[in-house]
Amino acid sequence: MLDTVSRDRIEYMEAEIRWLRDKIAKLEGRDLVARSRAVFGLTVCEASIFTLLVRCGTADFDALIDAVYEGRDEPRDLLWAIRHHVKRIRPKVARHGVEIETAFGVGYRMSDEARAKARAALKREMEAV
Repeated sequence: MLDTVSRDRIEYMEAEIRWLRDKIAKLEGRDLVARSRAVFGLTVCEASIFTLLVRCGTADFDALIDAVYEGRDEPRDLLWAIRHHVKRIRPKVARHGVEIETAFGVGYRMSDEARAKARAALKREMEAV
């Protein structure tokens, strides 16, 4: 078992790795959030949730909250906000054949087929530019 200090250190390093990957992606022009906003007409918060689901497939509420509100002092009970964002994302991405499913008691998920459709739509936009 890991002690609390080690666990906190690992969480900090994982957050730093995510931040560095996002920074590198932006510098290389592979910013999924910006591309998701352009292709699907999402807000920044919606695009953050969407890209997390495209990358991971399934995300629990804590991961979704961190994706949207990372680095800000916020109350941890923002489930209602995440639910509202997902409610607004669903019709926007449904036009492209992408479906976001509810993982009851966990968070949200996107099937492999839906993830492939989302990646294809993002790739088409990237090739058009």
